[in-house]
Amino acid sequence: MTAQETILLKLSAQLKSFGLNPLDWSLRPLGGLKISIFNRNDETLALLGQVEYRNQQLTWKSLELADF
Repeated sequence: MTAQETILLKLSAQLKSFGLNPLDWSLRPLGGLKISIFNRNDETLALLGQVEYRNQQLTWKSLELADF
């Protein structure tokens, strides 16, 4: 597993803190500190996530509905 895959797996698990089931969502890096988050069952349902470094680890700063 690559470092990027490990980071995305950790961020995926953190979706629980927003009331989302991590198994229902697919993460795709957009570059910088932005990540697109698509529902696995309905790709028209998407979120845009902003991450930040906190205690030397990436964590979610915000999630918002997106129109990709």
